[in-house]
Amino acid sequence: SSVSHDLRTPLAGIMGSATTLLEDPGVLSEAERSALLGAIQDEAFRMHRLVSNLLDLTRLESGNLELHREWIPAEEVVGSALSHLGHPGEGRTIKVHMDRPGILIHGDSVLLEQLLINLVENALKFSPPNEPVAVKVYGTGKGATLIVEDHGAGIPEGFETRIFDKLFRLPGQAKGSGAGLGLAICQGITLAHGGNIQVNNRPHGGAQFVVSFPYHGEPPADLLEETPGEC
Repeated sequence: SSVSHDLRTPLAGIMGSATTLLEDPGVLSEAERSALLGAIQDEAFRMHRLVSNLLDLTRLESGNLELHREWIPAEEVVGSALSHLGHPGEGRTIKVHMDRPGILIHGDSVLLEQLLINLVENALKFSPPNEPVAVKVYGTGKGATLIVEDHGAGIPEGFETRIFDKLFRLPGQAKGSGAGLGLAICQGITLAHGGNIQVNNRPHGGAQFVVSFPYHGEPPADLLEETPGEC
């Protein structure tokens, strides 16, 4: 019922706006037409994200997911994810911090990008519009850690693990705020990489999602030479 609601709502909005535009006898102003077109774009994006998440979850739950591991500079993963963030990131401040130059992540670039997109979208959704979201990356000789921080209300005590359950919504969370798939997908992608994901409440407010990815083997020597500081 949750997924059905989140599909029907944007679809109804698209149909209503499109019908109004098509049947307009010429009385709509340019500003009104622009607003309707913007509404169609926004609702179409919502449907696109939901369908994408459903497809990703199906792949993860099928057990047939094949990882294409490679050594990827953290800057590339973060930069690609933020460039594909789309509408939720427009006009918002996202601060990026790299612990040091040359951090490598060992994993599937497409899945890692999807994981980061989902975490940042979640952070933007629950942070006030005027507050920034932070993306941080730390590296060691044994792996890399991605951290996404927001300035929202945080996670109620006792829900730190349940928040990653499929179709789970926090108590009091309004409909239309998501179908409860994004974080479940993040957990599935992390586990497929042999990593760990957890959420903590920040001392000064907001939530902090911490994702750790272990290295499987040693980075190639040529990459170590190209990324000074990696060990």
